[in-house]
Amino acid sequence: MLLFEDYTTALLADPTIAYADSCAFDDRSFMAWTEKQIIGDFWFDIREGGSLRTQVLGRAQIGYRTLRELAKNYSAPMRRALRH
Repeated sequence: MLLFEDYTTALLADPTIAYADSCAFDDRSFMAWTEKQIIGDFWFDIREGGSLRTQVLGRAQIGYRTLRELAKNYSAPMRRALRH
């Protein structure tokens, strides 16, 4: 962990690097950085008119992210309350 912290400090201090991505999906891992940029996911279906499969997968991903965010928002206060 200390090596990771040293590496990150050196990376962010390098003036030749304009942007670095932690590749962390959320803010709960040790890869969580304080400065974030929203990155979008794009799904492409090159077939004319698209496909039902791509539409279903896209909607499932949106539903998953929505439910995950709701769960995080509701569970965080409960976890804090249980710690005290």
